[in-house]
Amino acid sequence: MAKEVSQGDNHASVKAPPEPSPLRKAKFFKANMRILITGGAGFIGSHLVDKLMENEKNEVIVADNYFTGSKDNLKKWIGHPRFELIRHGR
Repeated sequence: MAKEVSQGDNHASVKAPPEPSPLRKAKFFKANMRILITGGAGFIGSHLVDKLMENEKNEVIVADNYFTGSKDNLKKWIGHPRFELIRHGR
């Protein structure tokens, strides 16, 4: 089957940006939360920690064995009252 191709005027239409996710307005983003992140010393985990620590109501606990991650990725949070780092494993 052949596809039809429009040969009319090709005007580029500008779309409005999509609406933010409704999860942004969800109750759990505003509540006091204690969050456990496994593998938080890795690249992705440490960036997740950074984002979660932006909310002053969150307490973040990281458990990692440092197999592929590094404690250096979390050095700015060590000693913070809402942050806890647990070395777990070998």
